Amino acid sequence: NIFLNVSELGIMAVGVAMVVITGRIDLSISSTYCFTGVLIAMLMLEGVPAGAAIAAAFACAAVVGLVNGIFIGYMNLQPVLVTIGTQTLVRGLCYIRSGSTTMMVKGISPAFEAFGSFRLFGVFPLSFLAMLLMLALLYVALKRTRFGIMLLSIGNNPETTRLSGYNTKRSI
Repeated sequence: NIFLNVSELGIMAVGVAMVVITGRIDLSISSTYCFTGVLIAMLMLEGVPAGAAIAAAFACAAVVGLVNGIFIGYMNLQPVLVTIGTQTLVRGLCYIRSGSTTMMVKGISPAFEAFGSFRLFGVFPLSFLAMLLMLALLYVALKRTRFGIMLLSIGNNPETTRLSGYNTKRSI
């Protein structure tokens, strides 16, 4: 259970880490996480295959991030205000769609259930292994790619990064 619970927070922390590294903050991640879960459940209950439901949830989460990024990066609005707004909007969508009740998808997709319940060596859930992989990819991205170095540079001094020729607005 500890590995399972840690993996959820760790996966969210990978995304938030890239935001925090730039000196910004994202308060909408927990609501976006909730919304993707509700969306997956809703789509699967309507007969959409698990893979398509997960892809749709990733796309919706990317749209929320894009909206945050546009308001913060291009419109120069304060990250706290923007992400509180998207947090409220997305959490409201969760409550409206779910009716404030738990949505169960048990028994709908055997592959989906097998993925969620599989444990490597009977101990490590796949989500924990996915978290470790994401942390490793984040490390490599931050230390070995132009994008990662730029994120670190933006967090250190955004104006110098912009004057160095990087498109800081697009990166944010």
